[in-house]
Amino acid sequence: MRRYGSSDFCPTQRAPDAGQASPPRRGFSTFGRVLTVSFSRQYRPAPVTQTFNPRQIALQLKITMNIEQYNYNELCYYTLAQDNSSFIHQHVVDAFAAQTADENDKPIRLTFALVGLYLNVEKKFNGKQVQLAHMKLGQVKKHWPIFSLPKDRGAVTVTNVIATPAGHERDEMIHRWCVSVWGAYCENRQAVSSLLSKHKII
Repeated sequence: MRRYGSSDFCPTQRAPDAGQASPPRRGFSTFGRVLTVSFSRQYRPAPVTQTFNPRQIALQLKITMNIEQYNYNELCYYTLAQDNSSFIHQHVVDAFAAQTADENDKPIRLTFALVGLYLNVEKKFNGKQVQLAHMKLGQVKKHWPIFSLPKDRGAVTVTNVIATPAGHERDEMIHRWCVSVWGAYCENRQAVSSLLSKHKII
């Protein structure tokens, strides 16, 4: 039980004099200048029932999450839902990894991204073929090469891709995105090509 001074509840009102009857207060009993607060069941807060709208949750995530990451997730939902043997989703993974890579990333992430972009853009590999190449590279544990990170990562971004209408237009934009990112990494072309030749992938 918590004890309060009368000024806590009404600081501008003088407490009643001794012997003077106080007006009735529901939930409070008076003893001179001190009020003792007693809570009955009727003053307990009712449980709060809150419903969540999936669209509101998605909007809140878009506000709080990095916008590029949010758009990437949206694009992944789109590509993973496609039922085709070309596995276009692999190109999305590679383009985003290369475009957002930094010096803190593990070398294997950028290596696989650049390998995927090179095979897609220059050797016309589809996503499934790129995935098989990644698996072959990953069979042997090795020290991965260190690639230079260009300041400019390409004019096309995942935001441009997700803004394109779904279907053939968006799939074409994914390819343009890959071309744009791979072009930004042109200084690393020889290193990627040598790595693939060494492991007999090309």
